[in-house]
Formats: sequence, C-alpha cells, structure tokens
Amino acid sequence: ERTIINAISQSRYVTTDPMKAKWKLVPMFYACKVTCPPVNNKRGLYHAKAVMNYVKGLPYWNEKNGRDHIFVFSQDKGAYRMAELDRDVFNEIRKGLFLQTLHSFMPGRPEALISGWDIIVPSVAMSQDAKPVQTLEEAEQKSYLAFWRGGVFPKGKYRFRVGMYDRYQNSQIVHIRTGHSPEYREELENSRFCLYVPGHLPQRWSGSLGNIIRSGCLILVVNDCTEMPFSELLPWNDFSARLSQQEFLGETGEALVREFNTEKRLGSIIDNYKKYRENLMYNLPPRKDDALDQIIKSLRLRENALVNKDLHEFEQHHCKKIIDEKQLGWGADCKILSKEEMDVCKHGYWVHDAK
Repeated sequence: ERTIINAISQSRYVTTDPMKAKWKLVPMFYACKVTCPPVNNKRGLYHAKAVMNYVKGLPYWNEKNGRDHIFVFSQDKGAYRMAELDRDVFNEIRKGLFLQTLHSFMPGRPEALISGWDIIVPSVAMSQDAKPVQTLEEAEQKSYLAFWRGGVFPKGKYRFRVGMYDRYQNSQIVHIRTGHSPEYREELENSRFCLYVPGHLPQRWSGSLGNIIRSGCLILVVNDCTEMPFSELLPWNDFSARLSQQEFLGETGEALVREFNTEKRLGSIIDNYKKYRENLMYNLPPRKDDALDQIIKSLRLRENALVNKDLHEFEQHHCKKIIDEKQLGWGADCKILSKEEMDVCKHGYWVHDAK
C-alpha cells in the first residue's frame, strides 16, 4: 500500500486539485492498521470508518456515488476483512475501485474481487533490488528445474499444496520444500522456474509473486483460481509458463514441466520475460513502463464507466446476478468468470443497496 500510494504521489499523474482529477485516491493504509503489531482487525475497521466519514464529508464522493474513488489493499483478503466485522462499511468502500494484490475469486465472498473492474497489481518487487533475468546459458546451470517453498498446514486450508507435496516430495524434477528457510531467496535464484500456486482457503492468496519477480526466476503458474496482474495489458502466456492444477498433479505432471525446458520454449520465455518484467516492478520515483504505468493504463480502460454514475447500473445488477447465482460456498472450488462475464463485470458489482 505504501509503495503504490507513494509512487502515485511522486508521479506526473497526480494533482492536488480534485476538480481536475478523474480519479480520487484514498490513502487508507488499512493493512498497517490491521497487521502492525499487535494484530487487531477491529482497529483496522475503526480506522476505515474514520477515513470514510471524512471522505464522504467532502463534496466529491456523491458526484459518482464513490465509483471514481480508488482504494489500495495488500492483504490476503483485501478489503473483505472489514466486511467480516461490519458489512455496511465494506459496502460503502466497495462502491469504489480496488487496487489489490488479492487476485483470486473468493467463493462465498464474491465482492472481494470484481474481475474486470478492480485492478490486480503484483506484490511489491522493487527494480533496484531485482536480480537480472537468467540467460539461457545460466538457466542450464541452475540446480532446480522447478521449485517451491511454503506452508502446507493446516491441511484443510491448503488442499492443493498438500496434494502437490504428496505428489512431488521425492521428485528430482519439481523440488518442493515446506516451511520457512533463511536460504529462500537463494533457492529462488537457483531455480529455472518458480511455482506460483494457491494459498489457503478461501482466498487462495499467495504473496510469493513479488519474491519470484525480484529473484529473476521464471514464473510457472499452477493456479486455476488466479488472474495475473495487468492481464488485460500484458501477454502472460508469452513470458511465463502455466499448467492447470489437474495437469500438474496428474501422472504426466513432470513431463509437462520438462516441456517448458526445451531450448526453443525456454529461450522464448526468457526473451519475453526480459521484455515485460519491468512492467511488474515498482520504482520510487516511478519510471516509464513500470508497474505504476500499467496501473494508469488500466485506469484509462475504465474511464468510460465514470461518465455518468448511473450509466452502468444495468451492467452492475447483471454482474451481481451472475456471481450470486454461482452460489459458491466457503469451501467450493473457485470458478473464474468467463470472458463474457468479465465484460459485464468490468463496470462493477452492484452493492449500493446491499445489506
């Protein structure tokens, strides 16, 4: 949250005159209020209430019913953590647009991420701290073809990770390690591909993407639930590898991973990743074509929804109907919206009369 808000504040895109601004950034810093020791969800809620009382007291919120207000969230549940304590506060904030690292559809919590409306951003990877992307020759010298380290307990919340550990714990192709390690950064840097997999239920969020980007390791996405950052702008299929969870856990999983390691395929991924990785990293002050520029481009794609605050009421109700009819409970397998459903939901999910 601090990085994105500071980057916007230091950029050429910001103005201190609200009358000139198409979007209004609300620097809520919610995550710190919740997670800075001691952890206190209610403290975050009280802070959010105070911020919203101030924002709604200004003359700008009602101009577009809050739709042109931007909130930045960096936690696993994003803004939905406050919905678990006070639904009315969340519903007011949900009228705006979220910049957030949560990029998995949450069964039972559909409003946490409105695909096609909210802007999914990468976890923080600063350009100045990043290792170079490996060359083809360097990739051949890496110790691990594919690598992952993380938590798998409690098992009930880490279903996919438990299955992955059971499947690959003795593999020489896919190296799976559990728990934390002081060598984690070196392990990432010593791998050709680093796995990006779901976290615990229900949000399935993982903060590892920033670490992977920073390490220079190539990204292997094995996550049916996720929509990758800036996916409407960047050709993820060109600069990363991807397998479905079923493919990866199946009998041919290792063979499918090895297919990414052919000289032609590996070389293409490396060349494209060198071209696009800067789009996923942050700078202070911001630089041309970095992650902030992608945020600005994403906002411009959504400007038509700001012309009239009632213009897209039909689409928002339709989006709510689409999502609500899925009736996905807390433990259900996630279902990413189809392309057609995303097109409907790019104008938001109707929450104005939600209870």
